[in-house]
Amino acid sequence: LALLVIALAPALVAAPDPKSAAARVDELIEAGYDRHEVEPNPGIDDATFVRRVHLDIIGRNPTASETRAFLALDNSDKRARLINDLLDSPGYASHQFNFWADILRITTRMNGQGIENGIAYTNWVKQAVASNMPYDQFVRELVTAHGIIDENGAVGFYLRDRGMEIDHLATTVQTFLGTQMVCAQCHDHPFDEWTQMDYYKLAAFSTPVTVVRNPGSINQAMAMVNSKAMEEGARARKNAKDKQAQRNAGKIAQKKAAEYKRGLNELTYNFRNSVISETRRSLKLPDDYQYDDAKPKQVVLPGTPFGDKVEVGKGESRVEAYAKWMTSKTNPRFTKTIANRMWKRVLGVGLFEPVDNITDATKVSNPELLAYLEELMVSFNYDLKEYYRILYNTRTY
Repeated sequence: LALLVIALAPALVAAPDPKSAAARVDELIEAGYDRHEVEPNPGIDDATFVRRVHLDIIGRNPTASETRAFLALDNSDKRARLINDLLDSPGYASHQFNFWADILRITTRMNGQGIENGIAYTNWVKQAVASNMPYDQFVRELVTAHGIIDENGAVGFYLRDRGMEIDHLATTVQTFLGTQMVCAQCHDHPFDEWTQMDYYKLAAFSTPVTVVRNPGSINQAMAMVNSKAMEEGARARKNAKDKQAQRNAGKIAQKKAAEYKRGLNELTYNFRNSVISETRRSLKLPDDYQYDDAKPKQVVLPGTPFGDKVEVGKGESRVEAYAKWMTSKTNPRFTKTIANRMWKRVLGVGLFEPVDNITDATKVSNPELLAYLEELMVSFNYDLKEYYRILYNTRTY
């Protein structure tokens, strides 16, 4: 038991409190000042702070009464208290939703669909932000989304790019892994390490996820109707007195089955373009594939271009394996990307730029700080609000 406790100790270490974490961030920033001979800006007064923090956290200026009330306080922790109040306000959820709606390219009419689909997706993201869903869970639920959008608004993530499954892979990897592989969709990347085969192997995880005509429950109902019709037809033919009666009995059973199926199809009319499911279809290389490692139209098996190697086990969902790999704490790009993206949102410039294009040539302005921010993100289990709390409480901010 003692050995087990020791082995699990790193996973059981408590996350640092926001105050000490903010102080450590400042230490790493100030070490960077010294290293690069940078003269930092002077600290800001309370009047500047109250305006800045309102704009950044809830997206609006403070009112005159809010400003006067804050300036009248004389307690030393009034800035930290204001940060907490704003992070717990509806304004934070609203402002944060606008940020993610832009990144996820949410629109009311998604690719020519009805407004109700866009609204369902919007409401799902709003609820995820308002409930402070951990970021890794947020991404997993989007990537593994399936079902009817009325029941699971997260399927809007796929409906947004309905009919463009190959393209959808590029935007997903760029958004969540800070990696631009889009050029490799058509040919080996001219300026990066990705090959077209890398792209298609990764796409093979998620391209089976697509729009389907009916929910699974409707397909099951139709199968039951067919089975029942066959049973009734067989029973009627068995009890018929002659061959003509047998034929008539069979026709009657088939007519009933057709009526039931027609009713089910009318029921599913409202589901069109709103049902996402992981199908059994395989991904094939394009007709003009030109490299020596495979032939055009060859079936591609899923594979990862970096991080842990993923093997989809028998009976395992490809997209679940893909989501698990993408959001893993050991994925070299997942935590790094979100830690840097949120840093830029708070401080105005990323520790590396662009925030969604990590390459071999990417230079991090403060590697020690980025490494610590990644540790913080993991230690707080991808709680973005807690991560914000730390950054807003730094002297640097």
